[in-house]
Amino acid sequence: MRKRELGILLLSAFAIFFSLHHGGDFSFDEAWLHVTDEAPVKYEAERLPPPLVADLNGDGRPEVLVATHDAKIQVLEPHNRRVDEGFSEARVLAEVSLLPDKIRISSGRRPVAMATGVVDRSYKHGEIKKQVLVVVTSGWSVMCFDHNLKKLWENNLQEDFPYGAHHKEIAISISNYTLKHGDSGLIIIGGRMEMQHHSTVDLFEELMMSEKSELHRRSANEKEDSTNSATADLRHFALYAFAGRTGAIRWSRKNEKIQVQPSDASQLIPQHNYKLDANALNSRHPGEYACREFRESILGVMPHHWDRREDTSLQLAHFRRHKRKLTKKMQGKVNQFHQPVENNPPGMDRSNKIARAIDKATKIAGSAKTKKRSQYVPTIKNHTQLWWVPNVVVAHQKEGIEAIHLASGRTICKLHLLEGGLHADINGDRVLDHVQMRGAYFI
Repeated sequence: MRKRELGILLLSAFAIFFSLHHGGDFSFDEAWLHVTDEAPVKYEAERLPPPLVADLNGDGRPEVLVATHDAKIQVLEPHNRRVDEGFSEARVLAEVSLLPDKIRISSGRRPVAMATGVVDRSYKHGEIKKQVLVVVTSGWSVMCFDHNLKKLWENNLQEDFPYGAHHKEIAISISNYTLKHGDSGLIIIGGRMEMQHHSTVDLFEELMMSEKSELHRRSANEKEDSTNSATADLRHFALYAFAGRTGAIRWSRKNEKIQVQPSDASQLIPQHNYKLDANALNSRHPGEYACREFRESILGVMPHHWDRREDTSLQLAHFRRHKRKLTKKMQGKVNQFHQPVENNPPGMDRSNKIARAIDKATKIAGSAKTKKRSQYVPTIKNHTQLWWVPNVVVAHQKEGIEAIHLASGRTICKLHLLEGGLHADINGDRVLDHVQMRGAYFI
């Protein structure tokens, strides 16, 4: 009996020692690799988008999508290797060129962003979901491909942006939400441009810039009146919404010139207005609200972090306005001026028992608290998926977040946040916190 107990004790001690010694260990083994002709990147604008991992054809095996410097998108299939093998070359399943079909010009066709997603709604449980691929090039050509890399549609938006500018921010949103009956999904493209240095412009783009400047010089007299009455917003975040399968533009928010609204100087000078605050200095366009009106919804789309171009993202969400709590009635404020209470109102006979009973029942019914209505938000059920009906698209940008009305593209609110670090509600007090990490390296 003692030998068996001793054996169990030794076995338990060995199991505890083994679990504590190897519980948190992990290792990386060689799997696969893919060699590309990597060109030296001198500027941030020349950097390619990072690879994507997605299941395009819905067969349950993910593929890897890689962009190349010669304006191509490659689909890779990682090998299922054995344990004793090392790195193995990933097989290229398919590739597609982003160059035009007739004129093979590579200028403006370098990919800067790409994303995959499902635009078709599934009505059967276990139905295979095939994804589409959306690519945005440096020349603002938006292309959509199906799961076999067959081009569905292409739109060029270069006319809305000046030549010699590069993408400072770019984001793509793909969903099966539709804005118009008959559409299949919704694709939203958003980005902000920045002027490019002349040393990074090639010969072809320089010729295009000279032709463009000549056209602007010819039409300067025609647009002089509109130029004087409006100013361009250099920090404008352009947005475009397309139908998923056809590419038809549903709405757009271009880099248009915004009319400057005249304001009273007495409302902006602190000496003239003692109620001036930061909200008064932060001008808003007509129809735009302050973000404190949607404080719970703002916290719902957090965290926010921006460090490079790929951190810009578009997120569908449902925004609701904040409901303020009603102030409680303090005792003693009902009869603040000691008004006499009429015990015998005209038209009522206090000697009648039936009248007094009806009056008492009426007072009890009137003083009863009404049952609070539940805050109902319509939802869409797609078998195993359940989500709120989106009414805004939230853009996580370098300067902060911006909520845009999903049906019209109108700005709902903007929240400017400091760059660097993480913005989130850390301690759960419904107040947005800013977390930054600082440290030093020691040798």
